[in-house]
Amino acid sequence: MRTFMTAMGCARPAQALDLRLLLLGGTALAGLLGAAGPAPAQDNGMAGKVLADASVSGLPVGRNTEAESAADTPSIPFMISVDGETVDESVAAGEAGLAPGEAAPAARPVDRQRQTDAGLSAVDIQVKFDGLEADPLLNVSTMPVEHTYRAGEPVTFLATANYPAFIDRAEIRIYEDGAEHRPLAILPVAINGTANWAMPAAETETEFSYVLRVYGAKGRYDETVPLSLRRTERTQPRHGREEAVAPGMGEDRTALRNIPVHGGAVTVYGRHVPPGYVVEVLGETVPVDPEQAFVVQRILPPGDHAVPVAVKGASKTGGLAFSRDINIPDNDWFYVALADLTIGKRMGDDNIEVARPGEYDEVYSKGRLAFYLKGKIKGKYLL
Repeated sequence: MRTFMTAMGCARPAQALDLRLLLLGGTALAGLLGAAGPAPAQDNGMAGKVLADASVSGLPVGRNTEAESAADTPSIPFMISVDGETVDESVAAGEAGLAPGEAAPAARPVDRQRQTDAGLSAVDIQVKFDGLEADPLLNVSTMPVEHTYRAGEPVTFLATANYPAFIDRAEIRIYEDGAEHRPLAILPVAINGTANWAMPAAETETEFSYVLRVYGAKGRYDETVPLSLRRTERTQPRHGREEAVAPGMGEDRTALRNIPVHGGAVTVYGRHVPPGYVVEVLGETVPVDPEQAFVVQRILPPGDHAVPVAVKGASKTGGLAFSRDINIPDNDWFYVALADLTIGKRMGDDNIEVARPGEYDEVYSKGRLAFYLKGKIKGKYLL
């Protein structure tokens, strides 16, 4: 019993010590909270209460009214171009930095060069040869096409032919009405070239005629049908319609033909020629129509030939140029054949009596053969 009481007496002082420590810790905590200051009061008058309704409502987003400053402009200008055509660019590359009233800069040289290269790559040129269809063409016309001229007015003639390889020289012969056997003027002209003449002065209206005469080997010549000209003192309207690029080219007005022409026809045609470029075929300048297309045909004698084609213009690459090597044979043939063959057997009932035995074969056959042949021998004779 004594021992128990002693233990209880020793436990009481330890319990009192723990209580004092707890009180001291609470006092220190209160001092710290007091030093921090009082909590700010809420303006809505709901301090100390818990809001039970926590729903969220959306607000509309307004337009951005901030003004763009110079710092917002891209520091590095850019430009995107495809085949020389600008598809996108920054403000700094286009309009930034321009003074009021100052024009935008012209296209860059690299873009112009790329446009030229793309245009040349789009040119479609084809060279074809036909050894059986080689019809000579010879023609002459005024350029532009006119019928009446005043005294002293210049007249330009265009002489065209598709067989210059067989022509040594050419001339335009002009006759006055009533004196067809004595030419008034003889104008030398390059084949597929031009010649100029001035209408002579006179007080009366006069009719003239002109022909193109070309000479080949051994003095033989071909000549066109006469075309008329008139001298007048009246003022005539000129060029009211769209003029032909090369009037008379591709047409034949041959009246006399003595020059033997043999060989094959080489045709060169193309399209999508860039504006401002010149086309040359076999060393001759070929006219280009308003749709940027051209076609030219030349008859060449049998043998090996080079056909140079060039598209020339203001380009760093010098344009486009190539050459085709062709061979025109002495003999050229075209033929086609068609065969039709039918074989059959007659069959019938055994009870059918034959009226005339042996009149019809039990097995029969029939057919036909058709053919077409066209050819040229020694480059001259056509069958």
